[in-house]
Amino acid sequence: MWYNIDILKFALNVLPPVLRRNVLFALMKVLLVPLIELQTAFMQYVRQCKQNVRVNGQVIYIEKAIRDYFLLDNDDVYITELDVSKKLVYFRNSVPYVYISNDINNPTYIYNTTYNAQLRFIVNIPDYLSDRIEEVRSIVEYNKPAGRQYIINVYER
Repeated sequence: MWYNIDILKFALNVLPPVLRRNVLFALMKVLLVPLIELQTAFMQYVRQCKQNVRVNGQVIYIEKAIRDYFLLDNDDVYITELDVSKKLVYFRNSVPYVYISNDINNPTYIYNTTYNAQLRFIVNIPDYLSDRIEEVRSIVEYNKPAGRQYIINVYER
């Protein structure tokens, strides 16, 4: 990637040829040690994030993580894809913005219009977990692929 550079080599190449002496090279190495350690820690973090997304970013694993956390044996927690085939009506003057689908009794509220285009999946949880929705949100945030958006939908059992 573009951010994986050799900082020491870059700093020594940027140094003007007149100032390239062994003493100044040694001083540059000493001064760049904290920056090199910071970049090494950042690269380890990037590798860990890529591994987390690759290993447990699937829908099945997110469901399993929520079930394991709350010790559920049944299929009460499930994930569905966002249905974009519904016809939606948009009212600009209402706050928050309201998108009304075919079911007039159950409108969906979306606060940001750009957020709507990025949604990819819906996490459906039963109503007895509605008081622990922040814990569900933290599990999904940890296990979802980077850049994917979601909605937590509470349904009645």
